Amino acid sequence: MSSKTKVFKYVWTEEIWAIHLEVRNAAGVKGTLFLDYAGSDYDEEYPISTDVSMRYNVCRHSKKNTHLLIKLPSDCELLLFENLDRAFYTTDPSTLELVEG
Repeated sequence: MSSKTKVFKYVWTEEIWAIHLEVRNAAGVKGTLFLDYAGSDYDEEYPISTDVSMRYNVCRHSKKNTHLLIKLPSDCELLLFENLDRAFYTTDPSTLELVEG
């Protein structure tokens, strides 16, 4: 894994409680996807597949979760898709704020 990482911030809204994260790994690097749920002591880690692209389902745990910090290797590209309801998956990526890297 590249020792360099980048961190994105996603701000939860009242309407959005579930998102998909797509990690594009064209470089085939090994690494870890870290998720930090602000407003709680909860965090998650997922191994990043060396496949070209993987999606991860992420859900807000409570209204106390104001935002989500997403950390991954700099060599990977991150797309975020908001789920507007449980039956509909969006195809247009949402905007993320790069806060480090």
